[in-house]
Amino acid sequence: MKTIATVLSEFATENEIKDEFIFAQLLEIWKNHFPLSMQKNIQLVLYKNNILFMQSESSAWKQEVQLRLNEIINILNTKIGTKLVYKINI
Repeated sequence: MKTIATVLSEFATENEIKDEFIFAQLLEIWKNHFPLSMQKNIQLVLYKNNILFMQSESSAWKQEVQLRLNEIINILNTKIGTKLVYKINI
């Protein structure tokens, strides 16, 4: 019989692999469906627990993401085929 710690460890590992797979899909969507100027100035950093983490050196581009937040989330979820991104942190 497995201990609770073993089961939790296996579950965490499975979720990490799942998140990494989803992140790879999001990167591909980002490259294929968003403007090149946006791709050059905003980097996708991590996907974890239905949150997509982005990074930008430019405050103007951070503001652009904030203004288009719902649009970006909708495009990503539509292209991936299900609602996986609930929030974006930049």
